Amino acid sequence: MKVWHFLKMTFKIVFIMGVALSVQGCRSSRPSSEVAPSFDRGALLASVGSCAVDIYARFESEMGALEKAAVVARDTPTPTNRTAVQSAFVRAFDIWQEAEVSQFGPLGPTAQSGGSGLREAFYGWPVDGRCLVDQNLASKAYVDAATFADGSLPQGRDLAALEYLLFFEGPEHACSPTSALAKSGAWATMTAADREARRADYAAKVAASLEGRAKGLVATWNNGFLATLRNAGHAGSPYPNTRVALDAVLEALFYVDYVTKDRKVGTPLGVIADSACSAGPCPDLVEARLSLSSRRSLRQNLVAFRKLWHGCDAVGFDDFLTAAGAGSLSAEVDVTTDAAIAAIDALGRPTLETALVEDRPAVTRVFEALRALSDVLKTDVASTLRLDLPARVSGDAD
Repeated sequence: MKVWHFLKMTFKIVFIMGVALSVQGCRSSRPSSEVAPSFDRGALLASVGSCAVDIYARFESEMGALEKAAVVARDTPTPTNRTAVQSAFVRAFDIWQEAEVSQFGPLGPTAQSGGSGLREAFYGWPVDGRCLVDQNLASKAYVDAATFADGSLPQGRDLAALEYLLFFEGPEHACSPTSALAKSGAWATMTAADREARRADYAAKVAASLEGRAKGLVATWNNGFLATLRNAGHAGSPYPNTRVALDAVLEALFYVDYVTKDRKVGTPLGVIADSACSAGPCPDLVEARLSLSSRRSLRQNLVAFRKLWHGCDAVGFDDFLTAAGAGSLSAEVDVTTDAAIAAIDALGRPTLETALVEDRPAVTRVFEALRALSDVLKTDVASTLRLDLPARVSGDAD
């Protein structure tokens, strides 16, 4: 009898522990209605969506100006016009760095509810497409604009390709000595004047293609997708409920963790393991080196995060936290965001690559400030709002 009693007690303990672990493991899957049930989640989705559309529209406008400047620089190749188109690129690229943090809906990955995977059609970094650009330059594959825009690899016609065309002036190509371009001898047949003229023509066609894609992105949102996001959970929506839609938006906001923190700062700093940088610093891995945009890109990511977090000062995640009785946590997100921006502003160098070489401790402080923001999002915010962490950050210990 004692043995039987012992077995029953053991079974009971194991059962209770199993139930407890099951509850703990499923905690993130609880319906969002358990948190602030009276909070209008549709209004939050509407304001965040409108905020994203505003970013896309500003990018479209800057791309229009860039396309015009690229045509002028191609048709009248003067130093003044070249400087003007480079400045136009920097302005458009700054706005795109805000769009990078709004990758939900059409810009979101195809594996995400509502995602169409359009981001790579605009910007494929950190994929290096410079060799492809030089191949296209030598073959003049870019001349047929319609075919090139729809049938070529996106790395040959995205913002990174445009930066390379507008800012690189060297005589060499970016392909390996064993590449088809190197072996063909086609590169050597071009004179310096040929290369300059082709780059200008190629750049004008890429700018026109990107402007068209930007118009299409804005139209997709204005012609239905904004309402689709707002009406998550209704029939026909790719979002079965508002919880899934909010998870998609939260995944986009986590860009400041897995890209801004890890890829843009941590990898070249040498604190995030990467085969291309076993021991930092590795300034050659910094984003947008040719246009000297690396430091501004970090800041623009944080500026966009703050806008989207607050729903462009309408209904935001800060209001959701306040409705959930976590107003102090909302304030903590603001404080850590501002601290990360302040750390970027305090770099004291115009670019991230320069800071890596000349003031590595300052870059480390930027990484730590970004990690502080990430920690708040990963732990307190996600658990308080009962939202799921993106798979790419849920197991990240940094």
